[in-house]
Amino acid sequence: MKSVALPLIALIAFAGYTVSVMLQAEQSLLDFGISLMSRPDTAQVVIDLYLLATLAGIWMYKDARQRGQSGCRWLPIWW
Repeated sequence: MKSVALPLIALIAFAGYTVSVMLQAEQSLLDFGISLMSRPDTAQVVIDLYLLATLAGIWMYKDARQRGQSGCRWLPIWW
């Protein structure tokens, strides 16, 4: 149980902070994404993060399949 407590607390805290920031934001999330992609330096960071998330999702799917679990149970985490 202790090994789950810290990540769960971190997840809840980060989710709460994200909701707080989004409620106070002066622009929509879509507008924010467009502004990030309008400059090459920030677009590179965004593309890198999406690539990392995609590769991690593929790795988790394959790992679950190798362990005999359904790989589809991880899909809600990534989508």
